[in-house]
Amino acid sequence: MPVLAAAGARWLIAQGAVAKAQLTQEQQYALDLFVKTVVYAAEQMHAKQYITSKLDWATARVQEWLINHNIFMNASEIRANIEAAVYTEFNSGYQLPEAE
Repeated sequence: MPVLAAAGARWLIAQGAVAKAQLTQEQQYALDLFVKTVVYAAEQMHAKQYITSKLDWATARVQEWLINHNIFMNASEIRANIEAAVYTEFNSGYQLPEAE
């Protein structure tokens, strides 16, 4: 099962890279930073039981941000960016501080 999960994560990262390839360098940086922030916020919101689905909440926030910045991505591209951020951030060895 870990092999399948790793293959799936690599695919999601590749999908996110394809979508971001159509953006300017500045847009890519801003999107990456925003998605990373949304991922951490979703973790905190879920831990405090303010939301039930981290992925749905994060997807909606990223979609709003993209619309406000006149960037168009379909739902699978948005989710691929979120999943890539989750994989990168939570498999980097960095541990989030415990919620208070």
